[in-house]
Amino acid sequence: MTNQYRQFLAFIIPSLQYGGAERVLSEIINNLNRNKFDCCIISFVKKADNSFAFKNDIKQYYLCSQDQFTSSHKLPVNSVAKIKIIYRLSRLIAGLPRNTILVPFLARPTAAYTTIAQIFSPRRIFASMHTIESEYMKFNYQSDVQRRLEEFLLKIACRGSDKIIAASKGVKSDLINNFSVPATKIKVIDNPVDLAKIYRMKAHTPIFKFADLSTKTIFVHIGRLSVEKNHRLLIQAAAILKDLALNFLILIAGAGDQEMNIRGWIQDANLQDRVIMLGSVNNPYALMNRARALLLTSHYDSSPMVLKEAMASGTAVISVDCPHGPADILKSGKYGMIVAPNDPNALANAMLSIANDDRLFVDLVQKGQKYVGRYDIGSIVDQWQELLLWVG
Repeated sequence: MTNQYRQFLAFIIPSLQYGGAERVLSEIINNLNRNKFDCCIISFVKKADNSFAFKNDIKQYYLCSQDQFTSSHKLPVNSVAKIKIIYRLSRLIAGLPRNTILVPFLARPTAAYTTIAQIFSPRRIFASMHTIESEYMKFNYQSDVQRRLEEFLLKIACRGSDKIIAASKGVKSDLINNFSVPATKIKVIDNPVDLAKIYRMKAHTPIFKFADLSTKTIFVHIGRLSVEKNHRLLIQAAAILKDLALNFLILIAGAGDQEMNIRGWIQDANLQDRVIMLGSVNNPYALMNRARALLLTSHYDSSPMVLKEAMASGTAVISVDCPHGPADILKSGKYGMIVAPNDPNALANAMLSIANDDRLFVDLVQKGQKYVGRYDIGSIVDQWQELLLWVG
């Protein structure tokens, strides 16, 4: 099949620094059928720690220098840089084939900027949205002015998109109920997991030495050390478990701007021998495979891939019932334990239950390993390909 019969796709994202949306983009673009699609990636900025490898046939474009961005998920630091990105994106889009579908990842700023940039060279836009936007805005923007600006950008993104790919039913519901996006415009496609990779890597030796820990119940918490992940709740639950005389250890894997706060909470609760921070971990699956349960404590989480990865790795899952992804993935408790948010006693009791109840542990592990197959990369990429070949 020659190039003229292929659908051209331009995936657009703020940066390729390690993160959930970036990982989904990487999995999707590397597994698309090359007989049907030609692809490129447009990144607003090239960071020194760009984390993902792409196949050689995927062209990559960068629009600005690293010092014009505050982080991989935030807007450029000044208006000149914003205008420069939109202008350069517009020029780049104008040079793409007319049949190109633009696939921006993240509503703000990516889909909003893409909508503005393609005004004079219209292309179809299929925007991939990964956030419970109402919760994100409420939690991150105290200023009414800033929140209204973000809402305005989101509306630009939604109205300018031909199709919206929502990472979960919760994302779809949020867009419909809080931002008046028509349901017919939204297609839910879950975030994928590479099961073959997980099955291979979970058998490797983890960086943390588990020798002489056979008498301890091991829990793991894996994710960015950021405010929305709510590590404070994790430490509060650990303090309760210590008072209940459970012989346990919690391993925290991840990096982020909350590291010093978390270390302070651990020290204040005198939990240095019970909670260990590992930093970034290249193979979290080996850690999860040797743990009794994976813990998720977030304030909000649209489609937490770590829950799926934990099930594939062979451990049980305990998650808070935050908006809105965990209950959807775990089917309201069928495939993992769900507890009330911001309730350290509820979390501690769930951890105690999974530590002491072998039947419960085995049941959740077995059901989870069977269920997680529906999220395998092959199945999810098929759904993307079917949508991307859609002719509206």
